Amino acid sequence: MGSAGVLGSLAVIARVLRPRRAVWLAIALLCALMILGVASSRVYLGAHYPSDVLGGLFAAASWISAITGWIYPRLLPHERTTPTAGEST
Repeated sequence: MGSAGVLGSLAVIARVLRPRRAVWLAIALLCALMILGVASSRVYLGAHYPSDVLGGLFAAASWISAITGWIYPRLLPHERTTPTAGEST
């Protein structure tokens, strides 16, 4: 879960920084491959059951979604979908 959370967060940060499309796709692909590599190695080495690994991946995805959905609209004004107090539409 830790690896998936950190690597997934790096991919989200790379997306927010808006690099060229090819750079972002390379970063996203690298992070996804590393997440899959760590997850499969946990099962292959017998450290965790497959259900444990899937649960960790889902928990990491939920954590990233919750944090980015709460923090980014407050930090990046162009990401807001609804007006905040004092703003008119």
